[in-house]
Amino acid sequence: MSGYRIPNAAEKSSPRKVLAFGSVTHIWSDLFFALLIPLLPYIKNDLNLSYTQVGLLRSIYNGSSAVLQIPAGFLAENAGEFWMIIAGNMWESVGLIIMGIVPGFFSLLTASALGGLGGGTQHPLASSMVSRAYDSLGRSSAVGTVNFAGDIGKMCAPVIAAFFIFISGWRMAMWAVGIAGTVFMGIFVVFHVHLFVYTT
Repeated sequence: MSGYRIPNAAEKSSPRKVLAFGSVTHIWSDLFFALLIPLLPYIKNDLNLSYTQVGLLRSIYNGSSAVLQIPAGFLAENAGEFWMIIAGNMWESVGLIIMGIVPGFFSLLTASALGGLGGGTQHPLASSMVSRAYDSLGRSSAVGTVNFAGDIGKMCAPVIAAFFIFISGWRMAMWAVGIAGTVFMGIFVVFHVHLFVYTT
């Protein structure tokens, strides 16, 4: 039987690459979610939304990311963290693209609820993957690094939002980040990030 698996801690195989993968995908995942916040005032004005609708949109988008966290852990036992994290981030990317296309509040709310589901893979699986790749000596700093990486994504979100709002509007911001994220995750799939060992 053949497949891809992440090296376990006993094998000591490429822990830095595991950390790099977990950190980079965490940057993207948190960027996807944080991007909505600075765009909300422009979405409100464009779609003539109330403050209640804006709050609901944000709550649904962020809240839906928690729905699949436990199921993602179970699925990862068979599919592997790599593929689950990639799939989750691709899901979020496509969700952003759709959110930038749909015309009205209810379709946007539905797209945000569905797109946010993809966020249920990154946080539980990346930390587990990195923790297993390091021994006890470097484990705490490695897990801290992958968690901090998400803050980088949060910090990038308002800068990216401001840039696209200035040149083209909130929809283009979602399209651009969604498309870029999809391409980036596709690159990980093509090259497998050299993280996984092919076994027979």
